[in-house]
Amino acid sequence: MIRRLIIALACCLVSGEAFAQAAFLPYAVTGQTSTGQLITAPNPANASAVPLNDTTGVEPSYSAAASFSATTGVMFAVCGSATKVVELRSLLLGGTATTAGSQIINLVKTSTAPGAGTAITPTAMDTLSATATATAQYYTSAPAAGTAIGPIDIFQMGFPVATSLGIQLPSLLVPAAGRQPIVLRGTGQCIEVQTNSSALTGELMQVTITWTEGTTAP
Repeated sequence: MIRRLIIALACCLVSGEAFAQAAFLPYAVTGQTSTGQLITAPNPANASAVPLNDTTGVEPSYSAAASFSATTGVMFAVCGSATKVVELRSLLLGGTATTAGSQIINLVKTSTAPGAGTAITPTAMDTLSATATATAQYYTSAPAAGTAIGPIDIFQMGFPVATSLGIQLPSLLVPAAGRQPIVLRGTGQCIEVQTNSSALTGELMQVTITWTEGTTAP
């Protein structure tokens, strides 16, 4: 019985080593220490494989977030760069109001930037990344909207009272598998968060947006 168990374990170990040396893995098992710890080295079967936490070749990523008193019209905008191709990765919206209610939210892509608002300083996901070249701003007083290319998304958003659980709504800016993210080329191309509804009493909006900046010029 013990002999069969030893043989079975040996078979599993060989199979495990063969699996660890499969071509799609970045590292191969090359031995084992006296304490049972596996020894690994770069896999010769796949010199191009990289570990999952290796960020080599990943485009610089940025985030901008703000909490502000909302207004009717353009409430928030993120605009592209003169030197980088900007790809939007996610947009989260949340909010509260003194009296609970809802608003119709429009996400619109534009070919010109809206009027000036309050700038948000983007935060780089990696402190070694260059300063972001895309811009984000929010509005407590509605500016002139940019020239619309077309709508990206429209949905009704609820605003609970501040003492209840807040709501976070990911929009369609979160790219699904196989779908291209929204790309902004040049400083005139923007995504605006708009509403045509009247602002709710005591409405407070929270916005968080993330994006990457490629090296190719617009």
